[in-house]
Amino acid sequence: MALSGTLRICHFITLLCLTSNVAAQSIDESSAFAEITSVLENDFVDAWEALDATAIAELWTEDGDWSNIVGSRNVVSGKSRIRGVWEVGLQGRETDEQLQLKVDISNIKRIEADVVLVDLVMTFAEDTPSAMREAFVMVLKKVGPSWKIVSARAARLRD
Repeated sequence: MALSGTLRICHFITLLCLTSNVAAQSIDESSAFAEITSVLENDFVDAWEALDATAIAELWTEDGDWSNIVGSRNVVSGKSRIRGVWEVGLQGRETDEQLQLKVDISNIKRIEADVVLVDLVMTFAEDTPSAMREAFVMVLKKVGPSWKIVSARAARLRD
């Protein structure tokens, strides 16, 4: 009888440890996803609305790349070249309606502990004649305390 009670206590402690480990992983996962969401929905949008190509490029890793698969299909690599692409893209966007940007993340999939794949849609100048939507697939990596874009591919969506 005493052994049975001891086994029950050991079983309970084992279950408690397993449950707390799963809970800790879930907290870490939701924390990481919140950080990633903040980078894309806040930092990217803030840089765009400020017409700050340098701040947009800072969201990438040093050797990150970018490609809009509709149009030139060229892959642009490195922060300085990515900044140049965004400088051109931001030219002429001076009115409030042209600066509207909405980011809708549809999926974040963890590939490794510090690497995720993100599917999202960016809507530029929503509810205006110049509205445009682009689908993005991005790979982000945890670099130090921040999540950075390693690679991004975009394609314009037709409504």
